[in-house]
Amino acid sequence: MAALRGAAAGEAGVVAIVVDATHPLAGFAEAAAAALRGGASVVVKPSPKAPSAAYALCELSARAEWPAGVLNLMQGDTAAIEGLCAAAIDRLVYVGEPGLGAQIGAIASAAGKPWTTQDA
Repeated sequence: MAALRGAAAGEAGVVAIVVDATHPLAGFAEAAAAALRGGASVVVKPSPKAPSAAYALCELSARAEWPAGVLNLMQGDTAAIEGLCAAAIDRLVYVGEPGLGAQIGAIASAAGKPWTTQDA
């Protein structure tokens, strides 16, 4: 939760949010709201088991005419997470079950990206 407060306090840049299938909308919305309030752009990578909630929220942001690039959607599996960490993201936030969070954290750490987890 500390990373989310940090983002809300003004941490700009690009925040990647990886969400598992346990709370695909609530977990994403909470993490994204904090990052967006802080001035960050967001890339969300939802679980392949429950991608439609994140897709719908991203679609609504486009219909509301948010500026391009503020809220972005990326589909995929582990390779997509590795790609996010290899890209120019400033922080990775994982929302979901702690066991999977450790695996996601290992990917971020190997790429030298700061990361945090939040229980779903």
